[in-house]
Amino acid sequence: MKICSLVPGATEVVAALGLADQLVGISHECDFPASVRQAPVMIEPMVGKGQTPSAKIDRQVKQLVATGQKLYRLNEQAFRQAQPDLILTQDLCHVCAVTTDQLTQTIKSLKHRPNVVTLGPTTLEEMINDVERIAKAVDRLAEGQALANSLRRRLDLVHSWTISMKSRPPVVCLEWLAPLYVAGHWVPEMVELAGGRDVLGSKDAPHHRRTCASRASP
Repeated sequence: MKICSLVPGATEVVAALGLADQLVGISHECDFPASVRQAPVMIEPMVGKGQTPSAKIDRQVKQLVATGQKLYRLNEQAFRQAQPDLILTQDLCHVCAVTTDQLTQTIKSLKHRPNVVTLGPTTLEEMINDVERIAKAVDRLAEGQALANSLRRRLDLVHSWTISMKSRPPVVCLEWLAPLYVAGHWVPEMVELAGGRDVLGSKDAPHHRRTCASRASP
């Protein structure tokens, strides 16, 4: 099977299932484990190249979005040459990575229509469920279920260590510095499981901009 994975987490799952050698395309951010780096990089970011300050990147992103331009360039020629059987992409964040919408036209130009698995988890359990979805798509369901179950056991073990903690240290998780963006979705959930207390984020909400960080209560 020829796999094109444009999401770093999905690429790691493919490698964990022993299929790194079947990757025919990855994103510019897919660099772990080392075995995936043999695959051609299909994505080029249009902003944030080099040592660009976060505030400048934010301005560039807003300008491109306002004018209807794309944040990432897909190497369409390499994509067509690869002729993937499976494409792994995401639809959770339109700024963080290439989305299915950007791939639609290029996919239509392929000789055969590949299977497209779109990921959009917002909780830890949904992320683990996506491991099984990917495994099913690459015909490694048993291996994927074993991997998913091992992840659940690890989370349960950590939770058993921290559930009785009487004092939980306050934690702030930031996704961006200028402007400040507070992490949401599964990040506050991870903090709680690890024994911390996320004072700005909420596991019931996505990441959000913070114009003035309030002082956390003790």
